[in-house]
Amino acid sequence: MRQRLTSCQRDDAGSSLRTCPLFQHLDEPTLSKVLDTTSMIQLTHDENLFEQGSRAQHIFLLESGYLKLARSSHVGNEKIVEFISPGESFAEAVMFSEISVYPVTATALVRSQVWCIESESYATLLRESTDACFAVMAEFSRRLHAQLSEIDNLSLHSATVRLITYLLQNSVISDGNTRIVELKHTKTVLASRLSIKPETLSRTFAKLSKADLISIEDRRIRLIDLNGLENLQNSQ
Repeated sequence: MRQRLTSCQRDDAGSSLRTCPLFQHLDEPTLSKVLDTTSMIQLTHDENLFEQGSRAQHIFLLESGYLKLARSSHVGNEKIVEFISPGESFAEAVMFSEISVYPVTATALVRSQVWCIESESYATLLRESTDACFAVMAEFSRRLHAQLSEIDNLSLHSATVRLITYLLQNSVISDGNTRIVELKHTKTVLASRLSIKPETLSRTFAKLSKADLISIEDRRIRLIDLNGLENLQNSQ
């Protein structure tokens, strides 16, 4: 449910927007105008923020939680396009499309809080701010390069390399110098993101574990041998 901002929430939203590339170049009066059109949505697990094909009226910034963006085929098959983490904005490109509908469905994988900004009002501000326009272009350029790398990874590499790349890119240091990956979703969801069949993903996890490259504790993946993983990644 979309909620109007209280004074405290407005301050929180302002702090979050100032750290986002799309808004950090706005001066205070302009940012205040953005906040005037901002609302907040609380999502429960597995609740949709918007659905594929629905009218696009907002751009979004994830405050907390975790979302997936996915496309569905006419027969109901789902392909996960992207995961959204706190601090990331999404759905901005629809502002510049002649067809103002969302091309994906956004679904909360855990309880999540999202800031919603009216896209029409933000587009008006872009016409008045060169710095804001360049910030948007820079962000789109960054995402384009990331998606090109993603295409290379999905189309040119084996399931093993796709999984290793994901683990290395999403690992964090924990327990001294050990790197771990905390999966915020099921392995079935991860398989869809990597364009791998669930059974292939399970076999690949088992292979890496048997080779003592990783250890698996439910949704916590511990990277035991970074050099071994990198060598395997580069050899295939």
